[in-house]
Amino acid sequence: TETGVLGMPDSTWFTRTLLAGIKSDAETRRIAYVSLWRNARPEHFFGPWPGSASARDFVRFRHDPLMAFEGDVPDLYRAP
Repeated sequence: TETGVLGMPDSTWFTRTLLAGIKSDAETRRIAYVSLWRNARPEHFFGPWPGSASARDFVRFRHDPLMAFEGDVPDLYRAP
């Protein structure tokens, strides 16, 4: 699903809201896909960038053992 908060006003949103929601029970731990909405303009953004208020929290989110990013999984379009 797509998610995000316009302007990311909460610097801990990734771990305290998104990750906490995913980890809240056995069913939500089975979420297969989360995509942030796009960063369209400097005043219209949903994801972090280096130096933004939520950047450090996003790094903590990314390194949580439950998270798998595109580079962490095998190429699903190549046969073994």
